[in-house]
Amino acid sequence: MTSRRTSATSVAPSQSSAPRFPDGHHTGWARIWSLGPGVAAGLSSVVGAGLIAVPAAVLHESGGAAALTWIIAALVCLPMLMLFRDTVTASGHSADPLRETIGVGLGRRPAEMVPLMFSMVVVVGLPSGSVMAARNLAAIMAIDVPEIAIAAALMAFAVVVNLRGRSLGSTVERVGAVVLAIAIVAVVAWSLLHPSRTPDVVPDIPELALIPAGALIAFWAFIGFENLTFLARELPDPRRDFAPVAIISLALLLVLVLTLTVAVQAQSSQVDRVTGIVDALRSTPWGGVAASVLAAMGILAITLNAVAWTGPGAWPPSSLWPRRSGFCRGPWPSKPVRRRAGPSWSSASDSRCRW
Repeated sequence: MTSRRTSATSVAPSQSSAPRFPDGHHTGWARIWSLGPGVAAGLSSVVGAGLIAVPAAVLHESGGAAALTWIIAALVCLPMLMLFRDTVTASGHSADPLRETIGVGLGRRPAEMVPLMFSMVVVVGLPSGSVMAARNLAAIMAIDVPEIAIAAALMAFAVVVNLRGRSLGSTVERVGAVVLAIAIVAVVAWSLLHPSRTPDVVPDIPELALIPAGALIAFWAFIGFENLTFLARELPDPRRDFAPVAIISLALLLVLVLTLTVAVQAQSSQVDRVTGIVDALRSTPWGGVAASVLAAMGILAITLNAVAWTGPGAWPPSSLWPRRSGFCRGPWPSKPVRRRAGPSWSSASDSRCRW
């Protein structure tokens, strides 16, 4: 009995190091500023090479209804974000809220497939996006460098950044998101200052029928918000801050794709589904420079995406280590515990590092 009491007493101080929701709340500008890293991580999770390619494809399919298509697609994504918010809220201090929710609803077997699913997305998606961005950069700037080499350099940079620590990764995400937004706004402003035609922002009645086809393509630009369920534990107060961070990230992405769409519409009514944005910028004065800037932003976008998805925050401990090992990242001890809903991790410090 004495040894058990001593053990419990020795573990008690470690409760301060366990992840928990803070009692204090930021207010006013302090709270807005505290959301900055989360918004940068959210935007980095969804941007990629598709930021340059998808708006042209949507414009090709929807024509003058492209802007309305993007707005409708973003509104349809709101219930998904609220679902992720409820997942984070209901799971409390869980290291892997999405996996835990699936385990409760569908059982242990489907939950065990979540890490495999995400790993396959990262293994296939990131290299493909990197090659796409590298191909655009090489074609626009006439760089005599193999696309695979550029893509490999992007992936290596993301891995090195995350190996140096989450602090550096967060800094890269914040700075990169600001640079990306400023550069795209500048390119769009340049296009609008030298228009060839009046943008067709308001669709005609027949064009409304094209919205469903364009929306199916637009959804590809919003893939990645599920990463926020892992990054939520890095927010000051996940229960309170997850919804604002997710909605602000969605709004920023919507603004970027809408401005790119309008910039293309200001130059031409006939748009190539792949190179439409680049072709539109090339038709402006100093078009080669503007197109090069856009290609560089494509590289930056996929780099931010790689940093977000290869960072330690995107991979909870239960995704990296087998559950039978009883291992849980953190300064607190842990042990496997059997429950009716399936095995989970519990610790003496109540850190709830579980799936």
